Amino acid sequence: MRDPVVLPSGETYERHSILRAGLKDPQTREQLEITQLTSNRALRRQIDRYLQTSVENFISSNIEGVEVAVSWPAISEIINSLGEDISEPAL
Repeated sequence: MRDPVVLPSGETYERHSILRAGLKDPQTREQLEITQLTSNRALRRQIDRYLQTSVENFISSNIEGVEVAVSWPAISEIINSLGEDISEPAL
């Protein structure tokens, strides 16, 4: 859920879902006006905090386990050998 809205029935739904359903309240089946969709800012802040924390935890847990597969001296040798291959004339 990224954009929670409160309907006149008091229930909270994703704005996109209500729009896709033709602006009908899923509980009462009443037709709604776009002005009756009230942003649920408190829930949105909680969702944003949760997502930020989840992403930060995911990144920090995955960065700790990353190892360099090839060392810098090995990469340097490969680059130098490419330069040597280019400098030799081809027949």
